[in-house]
Amino acid sequence: MRDAVAGLPDPGAVEMRPATTDVPGALREVGVILSSSVRESFHAALVEGAASRAVPVVRDWPLMRRWDGPGRLFPADWVAADLDAAAHRVHAATADPDVWRRAGDQARADAERFGLPVGRAAIADLLGGSG
Repeated sequence: MRDAVAGLPDPGAVEMRPATTDVPGALREVGVILSSSVRESFHAALVEGAASRAVPVVRDWPLMRRWDGPGRLFPADWVAADLDAAAHRVHAATADPDVWRRAGDQARADAERFGLPVGRAAIADLLGGSG
């Protein structure tokens, strides 16, 4: 992985970090969070990053496209159809600090739909009770 980072036009643009027990603290330092998998059942780290105001960029998981993949789970603007779309999202979100801050705020707001109060209310509604 470090070789891939070394091959970037600006190797300082990506920082490799060791494992940590302070995930919330580490996520507060992330500006963009990527989901580059070919398939996921649910990418919890992506949502945790978005909740920490990192701008999410999700590969349209190739092995899950026939079931609408991440487009069924996440806001449409999080999902990139291809590498060019992903690069455009990163550049558009990060080129200006004010735009980046607003995109991070929106990501946090979008991530709230995965939070416990929303999930608890949905489960209660499904079971015919009150949240």
